[in-house]
Parts: sequence; C-alpha cells; structure tokens
Amino acid sequence: MHLLAASSIFQMLEALTRYLLREGGVAIVISFLFVLPIITLADLLPLQVLIATWVAGALVAIVGFMDDHGHIAARWRLLGHFSAAVWALFWLGGMPPITVFGMTIDLGWMGILVAALYLVWMLNLYNFMDGIDGLASIEAICACLGACLIYWFGDFRELFWLPLILALAVAGFLFGISHPRVSSWETQEVVFLD
Repeated sequence: MHLLAASSIFQMLEALTRYLLREGGVAIVISFLFVLPIITLADLLPLQVLIATWVAGALVAIVGFMDDHGHIAARWRLLGHFSAAVWALFWLGGMPPITVFGMTIDLGWMGILVAALYLVWMLNLYNFMDGIDGLASIEAICACLGACLIYWFGDFRELFWLPLILALAVAGFLFGISHPRVSSWETQEVVFLD
C-alpha cells in the first residue's frame, strides 16, 4: 500500500516538473512586464522604452509560449521575431549614428536592417541555451547586470532599471526552483529583445 502511494507521489512530482519546465518563463515574463509600467509611472523608465519593450517582449513571449505548446513553423516564428525587432527599433528611434575615430557614420535604413538581424540572431542564439541546467538563467543575470554597469557608468541612468528588474525577475525564479531538472525556459528569451 505504501509503495503505491510513493509511486503516486513520484508521478505527481514528475508532472509538476514537466509543467514548471514548460511554464517557468511565463512567470519571469509576467512579473517583468507587470513591473515595467510601474517604473515608467515612477519616472524611472522613458515611455518610448516601455512601449518598445512591453509590446516586443510580449510578442516574442507569446510566440515562444505557442511554440512550446504546439509546433510553429520556423517562418512564422521568424516573422514574429522580426516583427518584434522592427517594433522595438521603431519606438527606440532606429539605429543611432556610430562614431568611429571621430568620424560619425549614419547607416540609415541599412543600420535598421542590420540591427533587426542582430536582434533576431541574438534571440535565437539565446534560445539554444534552453534545456541546459541553469545556464540560460545565469547568462540572463550576468548580461543584465553587465548592462546595468554600462548604463550606470555610461550616464544612461534612465535605462539602468530595465535590466535590473529583469535580472531580479530571473534571479527570483532561479532561487525559487529547487528541483535540479528545472532550469531554463524558452519563453525567457523575450527579455533580450530590448
């Protein structure tokens, strides 16, 4: 009788593990997107950054969530990713001019194309980290804290809060997961689009 109960508990834990593995990124995305309007109302984040990040992030999260629950063809995923990248670039003002050795180079539309390709490329590279225990989470935390340092010392302090909130959302979820098989989540890729 006790062996049957232990077996049932083990099966329930396995089902919970599969659920958390598949749905973990949703908690990160929801908590991150929930906080963005609050820090915008507190004048810690510019409105155009909120619009760019919130819509693009939600779009990529929805595409990732739908792909996790039923296969989406690569062309449709790429369409969603490129749409999110173009949306973010539009609201952030496109690709700024680049200064190299005192010379200013304005890439115009070519810069926007390169930036969109870069964003989608990085999004998909990050997605390859999916399934490796804790690697995607640690990578997200390190990248976000690195961005915080760059924004702070580069005098872009209005952008400091965005990666900090994301790092805290990922760290909180990573801390909350105690099962070693639950670690990284496809929907987590959303945050690196901004």
